[in-house]
Amino acid sequence: MNLNRKINHEAGFTLIEMLVVLAITSVIFAAIFWSLTFQQMSAQRQTSLADIYDNQRFGMDIIQRYIRIAGLNMNAQKFSSAILGLMNFQPLSHEDAWSQGTDRLTVSYIYDNDDCGPVDLSATMPRTSAELKCETLNQCWIDKKGPPMIEFQALIIDPTESYATLFVITMIQTSDHIQHNTGTTSIGIQNATNDLGYHYPKGSTILMIERAEQQRFFIDFVTDPGHPRLAMENLNTNVVVHLATDVEDLQFAFATDSNDDNLIDDVNGNGTIDGGDYQTTVVDDDYIKAVRTSMCFRSRDWTTKVAQNVRPSIENHAGSSTPDGFSRKTISSRVSVRNLSPAYMGGF
Repeated sequence: MNLNRKINHEAGFTLIEMLVVLAITSVIFAAIFWSLTFQQMSAQRQTSLADIYDNQRFGMDIIQRYIRIAGLNMNAQKFSSAILGLMNFQPLSHEDAWSQGTDRLTVSYIYDNDDCGPVDLSATMPRTSAELKCETLNQCWIDKKGPPMIEFQALIIDPTESYATLFVITMIQTSDHIQHNTGTTSIGIQNATNDLGYHYPKGSTILMIERAEQQRFFIDFVTDPGHPRLAMENLNTNVVVHLATDVEDLQFAFATDSNDDNLIDDVNGNGTIDGGDYQTTVVDDDYIKAVRTSMCFRSRDWTTKVAQNVRPSIENHAGSSTPDGFSRKTISSRVSVRNLSPAYMGGF
């Protein structure tokens, strides 16, 4: 035996084997990468859709809440149809296809209808901006004097109910003098001017209202055109609050009671009250008994885009025919207008 012979047991992979292993490893890592990427995109999409659902719930809840209180305290015992007309106060006022095919709805109500009795003018106003000289005020009026003065809204009506002005009382000077100055008030509402717009004569009546409000709901396409917003505007203060983002459609339909029988009209004549009895246009808003609100929300981020998706049709607003790839969710809800009754329907 040759002990000097070098024993060599070297072992290894050929180039082809290395390339095969590298190819297999690359496929595995690619699969893992795409799996993680898909999961991340799916999570982002679910998060975005969750935001859509949150937007939907919050926006719809706010609208329904105000529709329910439409007409609150606007009863015929204190406010005649003529007075409400002069105030331009209707429980619900609807504008169909207001902007880009979307609707706009105004809700009116008297938030705090004080039971303090009315007071009459004891002298004709010498100027339309003059302070108001009244008969001796009831104690509940004088209590507002303070200190500090508790400012509140009031309504002055001429004896023929031909003129009426809603304004803020800013000072009860004496037991028979009322002021209505301009400027910011403690209730967030101000008189645009101290001019009531009419020489109210002796015998005109002043009603303590405390706070009459109007809220308007619409889609704001101006603030951020790429992300339209559901907006609520307080018409007393002109303050706009955005309730939800990426809302591209808002539509209203109405069930009415046109014959004052306190029952919703069977418009489609099928013998039952159903969704087909809701109309998108109403001849007289005073007959509205229930409101169907529909909104279309869309996704915000590119990660939620879906090929060939288009804005759907809602009520009488035709849908889009151009795919834009956004995910969408449409919701609809119906609510009764609780404060309307035959006592003041059909007369505003």
